[in-house]
Amino acid sequence: MPKKIAFSLIPKNRYSVLILVMAMSVVIVEAVEHSLLGESLFETHFLIEVLVFGAGLPLLAFIMLGIMEKVQAERDRALQDLDKHQAFDQELSQVRSLEDLVQRVVKFPSTVLPAAQSFLHLYEPDGSSFHLVADWGPGNGNLSHIETDLSLQECQICLKSNFSARSMRKCEALRPGQLRAGLDRYLIPLTYGNAYTGVLHLDVPEDVAISESQANTLSNLAPEMAIAIESLRLQQANLELSRATENERKRIAQDLHDTLGQSIAYLRFKLDHLSSQHPMVAIGVIRRDLDQMREMAETAYSQVRETLAKLHPSAQVDFLQALRTQLEQFRERVGLELILNSRGEPQQLPPHIQRQVLYICREVLNNVEKHAHASRLTFEVFFEAQELRIVMTDDGRGFDVKTVSSHRNYGITIMHERADSINGQITLFSSPGKGTQVTLRVPLAESLSAGVG
Repeated sequence: MPKKIAFSLIPKNRYSVLILVMAMSVVIVEAVEHSLLGESLFETHFLIEVLVFGAGLPLLAFIMLGIMEKVQAERDRALQDLDKHQAFDQELSQVRSLEDLVQRVVKFPSTVLPAAQSFLHLYEPDGSSFHLVADWGPGNGNLSHIETDLSLQECQICLKSNFSARSMRKCEALRPGQLRAGLDRYLIPLTYGNAYTGVLHLDVPEDVAISESQANTLSNLAPEMAIAIESLRLQQANLELSRATENERKRIAQDLHDTLGQSIAYLRFKLDHLSSQHPMVAIGVIRRDLDQMREMAETAYSQVRETLAKLHPSAQVDFLQALRTQLEQFRERVGLELILNSRGEPQQLPPHIQRQVLYICREVLNNVEKHAHASRLTFEVFFEAQELRIVMTDDGRGFDVKTVSSHRNYGITIMHERADSINGQITLFSSPGKGTQVTLRVPLAESLSAGVG
């Protein structure tokens, strides 16, 4: 429990001098009166008057003045605490970042009492522990030690399993060597309602007497600290959720372009081709085009189902198997020669990485179908120690890379965006009449360790 400062009942203002002067005056007047009447100064009546008017009443006045001074001092201290409370509340309301807030919270106790240092741990529900997020001290390096992570059970030893009690108290769960000599450690639970937010530890010199007012000031501010911290935590969580939602929208837009958009564009091209043909064109040609359109419609349907399934992912298909299926569907539709070679030990890719790589490969296939007029397409997949490398080469008519702007070609832009999202890199080589080669490099070790999906 906090130490209390004893308060003297002996007044220390100008009224004490006035009381002493009045008491001496009464004694002198009584002495003169008795002398003029010829009475002895040692009579019982005179001594009683001296004791009552010269000692008793002044002593009572001293006591009353002392009580009044104590009440006034407590009132002034309460007003100071209230002003400090309101100023700190206003300061908390103006903070906009969690990093700034925890620094202000951990430093505030030093403005109330002479703390040597302080530590702030915030509660992490996932691990049922308190994690150190900020500390404050004189900066001379001579600091006490405190654990980076404290378990809930460990903190409840000090709190007597009653974390909802917000009062400041002494910390009892200390290991040898944790506390520097000459210091006592106190803690203040930061809670609102029955929810944990954190715990604030203070190291105070042993010879410092902590008044009840100081302890109450810090204890009463604990809920405001907790609410401010939780509010900023919630704001940051909402901001991260908004960013994740925006990224997901962007990903879905890319997926629709690479799947349904490409298929519909192909069907529209075929319909335009059929509508522009002579009415007497051979029925075999029309039937062939209709068969190709039916296959593309089935592919589009499969792509939509695949996209919906990826929004609720379950078991992941092997990467090479998924790529082989994609290439086989393309070969059946287009009819050109496709070669797939794999080197190195195949590794399972995280879902997000695999999804982006497959979409990049699909975009390459779409570009080959639309523009290359190729007869053969080769995919070389290299599983290397540090990266996944895919080299896609066609023997088509090629083009001048310098004349193609990625800003005017949405497909190329999306390929680079997808590669950037997985820290990958795309290199494009082509020249008129010499085909095109697209190389995708993905840092394999980093992708596997990230494990995002």
